[in-house]
Amino acid sequence: MSTYCHELNHKIKYGDPFYIITKEGINGGAIVSNEAMVKVPEASRISSQDLQGKGIAVYKAISSYSMGDTYSWFDIKKGEFLFSLDDDDFSRFFPNSKLLLES
Repeated sequence: MSTYCHELNHKIKYGDPFYIITKEGINGGAIVSNEAMVKVPEASRISSQDLQGKGIAVYKAISSYSMGDTYSWFDIKKGEFLFSLDDDDFSRFFPNSKLLLES
């Protein structure tokens, strides 16, 4: 299966950076493309990973396995922590991913 951005609903091309956003205490998360991530201004990015259960953490996604021109779902891993977003910014910049993670 090809990897799609949960936020913008487009295929993420193999070789392009992509990210995992997740809430504390859950396994898995939403896959987000670089095109979605660049919309988050630096001022909204929180360097702390501990938001005490509120907001989300953003991690670099890692995959070495391609499926043609995209990443395969079968080899995606959470890489280094990049930043967090509070709940308001999460809702504003990633409404589709928020809905996915809260269902």
